[in-house]
Amino acid sequence: MIHLLKGNIGTGILAMPDAFKNAGLYVGLFGTLMMGVICTHCMHMLVKCCHELCRRLQVPSLNFSGVCFASFETGPIGLRRYSHMAKNLINTFLIITQIGFCCVYFVFVAVNLQEVVAHYWMMLDTRV
Repeated sequence: MIHLLKGNIGTGILAMPDAFKNAGLYVGLFGTLMMGVICTHCMHMLVKCCHELCRRLQVPSLNFSGVCFASFETGPIGLRRYSHMAKNLINTFLIITQIGFCCVYFVFVAVNLQEVVAHYWMMLDTRV
């Protein structure tokens, strides 16, 4: 649930008014709903695949890269040789995603702090 909140909501929810301003009311509304349905459907498919692979391999749980690895290992024979590469690729994408989240949070906090400091600095500056 935390991954769902951080990955799909995060600081992006605070940018929604600006996104709706740029997209328009109808495109913003229906686009947001459509993207929500697509993201939820993809996460549901991932969870279903994880449950099926856990049942087949008789393991209690799998992580993201474990699901990819097991999918390739138990899939078509031609794809089995790419299982380690797929696992490494998923781990690389997860690292890039986490770094991206951190960068977004740093920028968000810095911009808001800059606005607060600028507001109060102007109030304290008597030369203006």
